[in-house]
Amino acid sequence: MSVALGLGVPPHTPHAISVSLPTWRDNVGYEEGEERVVSAMASGYPRFFIHLSIRKLASVYGHKYGLNSEQCMLFPARVIAEDCRDFIIRRSSEDVQPRLIDLFIAPEDVQRTPTNTVHLYIVLVPADKFKLAKEFWQHTGLGISSRLAEKCLSLLPDESKTLPITRPTARSHNRHYSVKSATSSSQTSPTIPNSMTKSVVPTPIDLLSSDHTTYLEERYGRNLPLSAASSAKRALRRRIARTLIHDNHDRDDGCGDEPCAGLEGVNLTGPSSRGVKTATEDDVYLYPCGMAAIWSAHKLLRETRPEAKSVCFGWVQYFVLKWTD
Repeated sequence: MSVALGLGVPPHTPHAISVSLPTWRDNVGYEEGEERVVSAMASGYPRFFIHLSIRKLASVYGHKYGLNSEQCMLFPARVIAEDCRDFIIRRSSEDVQPRLIDLFIAPEDVQRTPTNTVHLYIVLVPADKFKLAKEFWQHTGLGISSRLAEKCLSLLPDESKTLPITRPTARSHNRHYSVKSATSSSQTSPTIPNSMTKSVVPTPIDLLSSDHTTYLEERYGRNLPLSAASSAKRALRRRIARTLIHDNHDRDDGCGDEPCAGLEGVNLTGPSSRGVKTATEDDVYLYPCGMAAIWSAHKLLRETRPEAKSVCFGWVQYFVLKWTD
């Protein structure tokens, strides 16, 4: 079974983080920013491809709050939005002052609860500086998730969701792979090539009801309902702490509300091969993706150590950081 160029892998998954590039020519075309490939992209790796649900939400708020063709980036926390604004100011050769909007989204005429309200932070930037905002999005991994975007869209009135999806200018070609300049200026939403008649074309997400999407997420994606989020995070932090201090993977400490009882300094199988003697769930911090964890660790070093150069050994997703005085 093949999947059409530019669609998510596996098919019928609205939040897939892999994309179909069926041929070597397609892969080369993607790296070079070839219009044939870029215009077909309906999915992609989240840091490099802004999910269509996120673009739709950005279109809504860009239309509502943007001035003079401003475009917007969406973030889940104020400190991240402020970091994005500072990044754009530092990287811009001109005087630019991105605007921040603190937005609280809640349904009308419904009792508000933590599961049906969202706090969102918007960075509005001139269109010609949007590429800098996109760099921050890509290099930090701290933008909102496609699932959060869908949650926000579900809370908005239907009439506010009829705007066309704005498509950011396609990224430039990758200089490490390209042998020629790339051309791409499409401002419309991606389309599926008609020539891919023999490929499996998944049902568009807009045709699936919210009940169907939830079923797929929880039944086949093994995702817990939103109400279990805090317990799931606690269980994950506890499992990581347990793995750090001993090598016995058969023990299960559950995900109750009690602290990580019995793990503080306890080693059931002798010294850990990782060299960690004590750790609890309170020592573990979770981030939405690996790049977000790396960015946050680097930021913490910058804030706690004197300003200095940092050296990255290896590819940035899997790197050892050396702080040089």
